[in-house]
Amino acid sequence: MPPRLFSGTYQIPGTAEQAEVVHVSPIYTSEIRVRRLPDDADHEPLNALLAHISILELDHLVQAAASGKTFIVEPLDDLLPRPGWKIDTQSADDASAYTLHVLENGAVHRGSRRELLLLLELASRSAIAPFEGQPPPHQWVQRLRNAHEQLIETLQGEPLFDRAPTDEGNIRSTR
Repeated sequence: MPPRLFSGTYQIPGTAEQAEVVHVSPIYTSEIRVRRLPDDADHEPLNALLAHISILELDHLVQAAASGKTFIVEPLDDLLPRPGWKIDTQSADDASAYTLHVLENGAVHRGSRRELLLLLELASRSAIAPFEGQPPPHQWVQRLRNAHEQLIETLQGEPLFDRAPTDEGNIRSTR
């Protein structure tokens, strides 16, 4: 039986904080997109970055974020054009913030490190969900499992995104 994919709205229990998970392709079950809701100017820079991260880059970004390191997402001009970013997953002057630099235009955005970590936790959990209980069929699955565990340790018991109580039936099968 094919894995069930959990697309839909997620919420931090007891808060109004929401995120959305979308599975991009029924063929590539782990290719997901996560975005922070609502869509507004405050969330747009991080949502743009997350919309352009490939599944093969996600484990590296998650590991960098869990360690508080800088990660560079290289610009692309061919298949999936993107401007490129440098993200300081833990700002040097404020451990509770991240700093996102858009390489194309030099724009700088600062946001909550907690929010970044929670979105990456949801993204990595969603990407590895189709392989739950199976030996990793690809090396990136094991790398992402390891990075996800490291991220959970970094979050130290922080409440995670869970299915939003208002989200009805956005569970779909890949059949």
